[in-house]
Amino acid sequence: MNEIVARQKQDMAKLLTNNQELCPLLFDENKKIFTTEKEVLLKIAQYRIDGILEIFPQIKITDIVLNGGMVSHIYNEHTDIDVAVLVDLGDEAVSAQDFRLLLKKINKGNYAKNYNFKLLNRSVDCFFMNYLHIGSGLYSLRKDCWVTEPVYREFPFSIDEFFDAYRQYSINIHQDIDNFEKLNSKYLSLYGCAQLEKYLFDLKENALNAKVNSPEQEYCIEYQFYRCAILFGVIKFFEDYMAESYRYNLKNEVEV
Repeated sequence: MNEIVARQKQDMAKLLTNNQELCPLLFDENKKIFTTEKEVLLKIAQYRIDGILEIFPQIKITDIVLNGGMVSHIYNEHTDIDVAVLVDLGDEAVSAQDFRLLLKKINKGNYAKNYNFKLLNRSVDCFFMNYLHIGSGLYSLRKDCWVTEPVYREFPFSIDEFFDAYRQYSINIHQDIDNFEKLNSKYLSLYGCAQLEKYLFDLKENALNAKVNSPEQEYCIEYQFYRCAILFGVIKFFEDYMAESYRYNLKNEVEV
């Protein structure tokens, strides 16, 4: 058990890497992104945009920005490159909620189509948003400038403090989800699946909102909890559980 705890703390320490400088693979000493890397990321974004415009020609692209760990000081050797394509529908009479659901389906299509973009030996996650949480660094690839510059800080907690607090965070997630509606001991009902999907979405939103509203921004413990839940596979485990439950429900409906 002590070996497992020690290994988990080592993984947490890697996750909480704090660098004095921005990633030298992407940015020069003047905090400008290298031209070649910028052009590759823009081409990836344009490829995704071209595909979406064929289906939804009314969508207007307002900007293409880098966000996430690679435009902060807390990147590490495994950090993905996140590219957000910011969009709106112009004068189309679509509610904000419907538009949000539309973008959610579009973003899910990345995985369904098995997109696997790579740059600098890192995955490039290109997604569509009609808003963006501005809680740390944002770099506009279109304008080649910072929207907001990241600020170097120290984490306001130790690894031991984080480990103990994260353990309770993880326990709370499992307890909450255990109460969702089930068909049997193994699978969720359709309503339980919807509960879980909303729960996972809210977990992410709460983490991003904490990053925006906390004085520590991306250094706040609530945001790091969510990153750690991804690192240890908690989010993936429940996403797979939801997918398996959906499949089980649909299979039973067909057989009936």
